[in-house]
Amino acid sequence: MERLVKEGQIDSVLDITTTEICDHLIGGSMSAVPECLEAAAKVGIPYVVSLGATDMVNFRPVATVPEKYQLRKLFEHNSDITLMQTSEEECEQIGKFLAEKLRNFAVKPKMVQVVLTSGGVSMIAEQGGPFEDVKADDKLFQSSKRGSRGVPSCAREILEQSTTKILHLTLNSRLNPIGPVIPVSFLQCTNPRRS
Repeated sequence: MERLVKEGQIDSVLDITTTEICDHLIGGSMSAVPECLEAAAKVGIPYVVSLGATDMVNFRPVATVPEKYQLRKLFEHNSDITLMQTSEEECEQIGKFLAEKLRNFAVKPKMVQVVLTSGGVSMIAEQGGPFEDVKADDKLFQSSKRGSRGVPSCAREILEQSTTKILHLTLNSRLNPIGPVIPVSFLQCTNPRRS
C-alpha cells in the first residue's frame, strides 16, 4: 500500500486494522515495515487510522510462539494463526508509536483522523471475549492521545477532498471487526519542523 500511495495511485487511505504495528514492536510474524503509517501522512492525502486489532500479536501455529510468550494469553485463531494478547505496557507502547508517527510525518495534519473503537478493539476483545481488557484498551487510547498533545486537533471532514481513486475497504463483521466506531479528532499531527 505504501508504494501505491507514494506513486499517487491511491488518494485516500482507511487504515482500519493496524495489528501489524503490534507485530513490528513485539516480534510477531506479520510485522509492519518500519515505515508503516508514514506514506499517507507524508503525501498529505486523507488518512483515517484506527487501532483495530491492536489487542493482539500474530504468530504462526501455536508451536511457533516464542518460549518467552508461552505463558501469555494465547488464542488459536485457526491451525495456522495463533494470537497473543497484548499487555497494558505493550498497548501503551503501541499508542505512543502511532501518535509519534502521525505527529512526525503528517504534512497536512487536517487530513489525518484517528478513530477509536468502543466495546473492544477487535471481535475477540469485545465484552466477554477472550481478549477483553478494558485497562489495556484505556492505556492504548490514552497513550495515543498523550503522545500527540500540544498541537491543534485535526479536522473531522477529511474525506471531503477525496477524488476518484479512493481505496475502498469492505468491512465484513465476521472477518474484520472493530466494533462501533467513535470519530475522535484528537491527534496533534503537526510536525513542528513544518509549522
